[in-house]
Order: sequence, then structure tokens, then C-alpha cells
Amino acid sequence: MKNMNKRTKMILTVVGVLLVVVIAVAVFFQASGDSLFGTVYSLKISPSSSTIVVGESAMLSSGTILSTCSWSSSNPAIAWVTDSTTRSATVRGNTVGTVTITETCGALGRYHGYATVTVNAAPVPPTPLSPSTFDLLTTDDIQEWVIWGNTWQTCSWSANPTGIIELSPRDDYPGWLYIRPLAVGQTQVNADCEDAAGNHGYYVGTAVVSKP
Repeated sequence: MKNMNKRTKMILTVVGVLLVVVIAVAVFFQASGDSLFGTVYSLKISPSSSTIVVGESAMLSSGTILSTCSWSSSNPAIAWVTDSTTRSATVRGNTVGTVTITETCGALGRYHGYATVTVNAAPVPPTPLSPSTFDLLTTDDIQEWVIWGNTWQTCSWSANPTGIIELSPRDDYPGWLYIRPLAVGQTQVNADCEDAAGNHGYYVGTAVVSKP
């Protein structure tokens, strides 16, 4: 009977010590901001940052092996999750801005992954020059290509490929371009114009040079 009491006391003592240790460890983790019973784990989302334009979509993936996951956007008005699975999500841009996309996994939501999606404005489609196609002969003299009725402060003209025509913009009228044929061929002429308020206008045309 005495031996049994001693054994019982020993067991209770060991259990008490273990309980004290568990409580002490839990308190330590809680004080450090990382609860022993609520640790948050990181998930890696790829790509970690994406840039799209309004109307386009970005594909994100995490490769997690967890079966319970959800995706969310910090601001669905800018970009929202249109479709998702456990391991991937499709994010569509609605308006200009930047959002954080979060994937949360696990029954208690302790697994988190983050990615940044930036949405830019869609590029402005170029306006055709008038005429949209300029037919030239190699024997032609200087011709004029003009953007009429504009208030552009500057225009940057370019041709691709080069060597087909020579470009000579007028300094006093940015939307006025002199062109001179150099060789037989076809080239695309582009103009990037800017007004006093910083607004841009884009123009495009084709110059075709032939033999007489």
C-alpha cells in the first residue's frame, strides 16, 4: 500500500512537472507573438509581383499541398480574383492601382501567401495619319505629312525600318513632318505627341516608296 502511494505520488509529480513545462513554453511563444497553438506559416506565391493593364488577367500559383485554400484581393475594385483552385488563381484588372492578393490555407487559416498585382491603364490605340498610306516614288521631292487641328506642344517622329524615307519635323509646328524618299521599300511612321497638360496622342501611318 505504501509502495502504491509512493508510485502514485511520483506519477502525479511527473505529470505536474510536464504540465508546468507545457504551460511555460506556451506562455513564452505567446509573449513572443507566435503562439505555440496558432503559428502562422508562409506560402510562396509565384510570381510574387505582376503588372497587367485594365482588362487583362494575371495567373498566380502557390504549389501548396494543402487541400483547403481561398484567394482574396485587398481591393476588388482594382483587381479581383475571377477564378481559383487550391494551387492557382486568376486575377483580372478593373482599374488603375495596386492590390495585394492573399492565399489562405489550412482548416484554421494559418498558412498565408501574398503577391502584388499592379494594374496600368490600357495603351491608347494609335490614330491613323492622313493619309494612312503615303505612296512615293524614288524621284519625288520632299512631301508633307501633317496632323491637322491639334494643340500638341511636341511630337516625336520615327520610322521602322529606317533608310526608306528621311524624316524632317518642323520645329514651329510639331505635327508637321517633311518626308523624302531614300530607297524602295515600305516603312511604318509613328508619332508620339504631347500637349501642355501632359496628355499624349499616338499616330501611325505607312510610307511606300516605289520606282517610277
